[in-house]
Order: sequence, then structure tokens, then C-alpha cells
Amino acid sequence: MNEIVPKVKNLEEQARKYAYDEEERLPQPDVLETAKAYREHKAKPAMRKFQKVYLAIYEAYQDLKRAYNNLKKELERALGRVATLEATVDHMIEENAEKSVTVEKYDTLCRSYGKDYIEGRVREIWNEEELQKQQRKLAHKSPDRDAR
Repeated sequence: MNEIVPKVKNLEEQARKYAYDEEERLPQPDVLETAKAYREHKAKPAMRKFQKVYLAIYEAYQDLKRAYNNLKKELERALGRVATLEATVDHMIEENAEKSVTVEKYDTLCRSYGKDYIEGRVREIWNEEELQKQQRKLAHKSPDRDAR
């Protein structure tokens, strides 16, 4: 919006300036002036001035339109990011609720069996799982070519 507001004000100022300027209107023909002379000496120069003014206003309009479209695209991208972030936050809230239940279960086990016993048992399970992973890797490993 900060980009568009000065451009709109500039466009309004140009329109106001040229809309009421007597110099920018077609002059009245002299009494004994021919149509050809009027066209060549007064109408064509005035039309060139009008053309310059209209082109300047049109360019300002195009700049304004481009800036508006860019801001609109930025807004759409930002809204898309907001939607993604909201989905992520919702997922994290669900995950947090699930983990809270797991923590409650762990605390209950620690109160029942003692923290040292539970932590020792968890370490034993992790060690068993690591040993199983290593055994699976060795079983899936391709045979050594040099051994043939």
C-alpha cells in the first residue's frame, strides 16, 4: 500500500493539473484563419501536448496496475504460507497431545517400578534393537567378490 498511495496521488495531481489548464485546451480559431492553417498551427501542436499528457497518465496507470497486481500476488503467497503454518501448528498440537499421554504413561511406570529400573530396561531394549539392526545389515550385505 505504501507503494501505491504516492502513485495514486501523483496520478490525481496530473489529472487535476491538466484538466483545468486553459493552455492545454484547443485554442479558438482566428476570424480569418483557414481550417488548414488552424489544423497545422494550433490543433496539431495542442494534440501533441494532449498525447504526451495522456501517455504520461496511462504510464502512471500501468505502473499502478502492476504494483497492485504484485501486491495481490504477494498477499496470495502470504495467505498460502499462513495456511501451511496453521496446518503445521495443528499437527504439532496433535503430536504434543499424543506425547503428553506417553509422558504420563512413563511417569506412571516410573512411580510403579522405580525410575532406575525403567531407564535400565529402556537401555536394554535399545541395545537389543541396535543389535538386530546390525544383524539385518549384515544379512542384506552383498557377498564379498574376493571370497569367490
